[in-house]
Amino acid sequence: MKKVVFLFFVIISFLCSCTPSKTEQGKVRVGVLLPLTGDIAFMGEMLKNAMLMNQDTSKVVLFFEDSRGDTKTAVSIVNNLISTKHCDVIVSFLPPVSEAINPICEKKSILHFVFAFSPEITQHSNVIKQFPSSDYEAMQFISYAENSKAKKIVYFRHLYPDAELAYKKIVNPILKSKGIDVIDIPHEQSCKDYKNLALKTKNENPDLVVVQSLSMNYKNILTDLYDNQVKNIILDLNCVDFYDENDMIGGLLNDVPFVGMEFILKSSFVNFVKEYRQKYNKKPYVFGAFAYDLMYVLNNLQKTGYEKEMIIDYYHKNEVNGITGRIMYDELGNQIIEYAILCYSNGVVKNYE
Repeated sequence: MKKVVFLFFVIISFLCSCTPSKTEQGKVRVGVLLPLTGDIAFMGEMLKNAMLMNQDTSKVVLFFEDSRGDTKTAVSIVNNLISTKHCDVIVSFLPPVSEAINPICEKKSILHFVFAFSPEITQHSNVIKQFPSSDYEAMQFISYAENSKAKKIVYFRHLYPDAELAYKKIVNPILKSKGIDVIDIPHEQSCKDYKNLALKTKNENPDLVVVQSLSMNYKNILTDLYDNQVKNIILDLNCVDFYDENDMIGGLLNDVPFVGMEFILKSSFVNFVKEYRQKYNKKPYVFGAFAYDLMYVLNNLQKTGYEKEMIIDYYHKNEVNGITGRIMYDELGNQIIEYAILCYSNGVVKNYE
């Protein structure tokens, strides 16, 4: 009899834990998988903070989980979020994690928002992508190279899945088809000493050097390239996070062109950075703006519906402006971002002339 009573209470406790509380009922339930520990925990923390800044708690409940950047951990977490937290929507970051959990989401017809650069993920019927797309960024480099009349380019790039895909499928074949020679000089994200790579770049005597890396690596990369008298450089959009008006290394960027996103020129982005700093006592990475804007979409899901096509259609027909500009998606679900060639001049970001 005691065993029966015990099992009864165990079952009741389990059912109660799986049932949303009264304060959560009627709200959109969102499971968010971010790397909150490990080498890139700083990115996970920043995305989480930015989402919380713009959460409408009367409409949305957020369940943050640490994916650790590990696929097995992520699969276990997403199954739990769906079965016990009854999440209507999943948000994830990092390509391996997003790809690993999406078959589960797709099978259960759960909408999946992904922070990613590669547009490949949006081929799935349930995925909508935040962040700029690596293919669009790649086209900016190609256009700049053509306008510069460059005949030989060094691609000084980090080994990151999205950048790798864009380089191999877009940059290299298109530039070569235009008669432009492309020299590939890749490096690991963990690399700290770029002297040999910089010397190799110099010896190639290129007309243009495209630099792609994480913001934290730019000081060493640019220092070593400049020491080798390599200055015909264009940088990727990560460099906006390298610059800090309180940091002397910002001078390395002075008047150096980079592929940027137009919204960083706007007062809304400046205000976001200011508010984030006040709240968290640190500067956000530029990609925090995408996490902040995602909350406009999540806050609005009860109006737009949970189908991918319905959301895409809604933001084409209705103007909703966020920090990153007007929130819109292409037909596959990739967020549409306006690009520009920008530079820093005496500490101020502006259009490059």
